[in-house]
Amino acid sequence: MKYKKIQTEQQWLNEGIAKYGAWIPNWRFKCPCCGRINTADEFDKVGLDVEDASQFCIGNFKKKTGCNYATMRTISRHNEGCRLIRFDDGRCLAVFDFAD
Repeated sequence: MKYKKIQTEQQWLNEGIAKYGAWIPNWRFKCPCCGRINTADEFDKVGLDVEDASQFCIGNFKKKTGCNYATMRTISRHNEGCRLIRFDDGRCLAVFDFAD
């Protein structure tokens, strides 16, 4: 699988903090399938974990808004728009790219 970028967890966190600040609800992610910009804050406002914004398009939870793409649900050409995060314990997680 080809990913846009492969990073350690710390590199990813550092980049997110540099772009949006340490308050994670300010972070923004681009769905690689529909292109919608998802904000962690909108996930928080509907009672979801803010970290879900990096892995799910909001359409999974708010119908008629975005699509239903999720990084862990499928292997598709859209994963090329995702990043792969490698954790210290060896786990990997595909996440949406940051919105510019």
